[in-house]
Amino acid sequence: MNCKMKALKGCILAIFLFMSTGEVFSQMNVMLKPANPYRFQTDDVWNINIISPITTDVIITARVVKQGSGDIFISTSNTVSIKVGANSLSKLLLSSARVEFQNSEIKSWVDAHLSLPPGHYSVCYVVRCAQTDCGGSGTIEPDNQYCSNFTIETPSPLLLSFPANESVIEDKTPFLVWIPPSPVSKEVTYELRLVKVQDEQGRQDAISRNIPIIERAGIEGTSLNFPPDIDPLVEGETYAWEVYANLFGERIARSEVWEFTIGKDTIKKKEDPFNYIKIRQVNPTSVIQVENTLRLDYHEQVSKTTELTIDVLTLDGKRKGTVTKSIVYGENLLDVSLSGMGLKPETEYMVQIKNASGEHFEIKIAYSFSY
Repeated sequence: MNCKMKALKGCILAIFLFMSTGEVFSQMNVMLKPANPYRFQTDDVWNINIISPITTDVIITARVVKQGSGDIFISTSNTVSIKVGANSLSKLLLSSARVEFQNSEIKSWVDAHLSLPPGHYSVCYVVRCAQTDCGGSGTIEPDNQYCSNFTIETPSPLLLSFPANESVIEDKTPFLVWIPPSPVSKEVTYELRLVKVQDEQGRQDAISRNIPIIERAGIEGTSLNFPPDIDPLVEGETYAWEVYANLFGERIARSEVWEFTIGKDTIKKKEDPFNYIKIRQVNPTSVIQVENTLRLDYHEQVSKTTELTIDVLTLDGKRKGTVTKSIVYGENLLDVSLSGMGLKPETEYMVQIKNASGEHFEIKIAYSFSY
């Protein structure tokens, strides 16, 4: 690097910056940090990384545009100090001095839901020095825009799976299962509450008022083994439960409140041949007797059209047959022929069902052949 004597001081500073950081920050850059794909509040525009060529106080303007809807809002920050190099800011450190909505319909949505509606967005930032001539620290191009894109998804509902709503089960330490909202992010965790329902009390009232028997947060999977430190549930009592989904510390989905009762298993061992087995409500400990045709009631909650794969296996895992069924969004009544699979009468088999979202269901059947 060639240095003239009159610029020696500036040159030494540049060399120092290069040696200490490995790079010279010659221009400003602003980037939105990865956003919650389900929820975006107006002050989330301040979750940003800034690369700055100077140390100074700045005011930042953020303009949010929605694809197909135009300008949504313009937010202007309070004054914030940034230094040479990388700066990590957040809505906890940087707040809005002013927010001006350009779209009244979306403002109404934000007021009601505390989030922008689902869609594709861009946010563009303009950075200006808070003082004239940036306080003598250098210059920032006041008209440059730094843009990032983000998307807010529409999650499918968080659904409870087992125990089925209003079911009666024998297990006093039940395995609790739910179905995640979709699309699923690996960062999603769940919290679960289970309470006893008192006499003459509804499950909604019970879940909001009663002391939890089980209250767990930070669950990483979509099921919970009954905690060993909790006493078994009591026969004859009814219990209500619900599950929340959380992402980056914010609640993104909530299930309905379901209830179940501890008692004798009321699932019939022999199904009416014209009844369809509700896949999402089957007690995994039951054995269901079927004849030549396995009739399934499956409710698709994500895709408009997709497929369901049904495998019939022996209890030691040998595949006897595979059937693929086309399904649509909503309820699907499926007839699965068991003929030709070489099943032995009065023998138990495991039916494994998998959908396109990766969910697995299992039904244990006792096969009986009829002419």
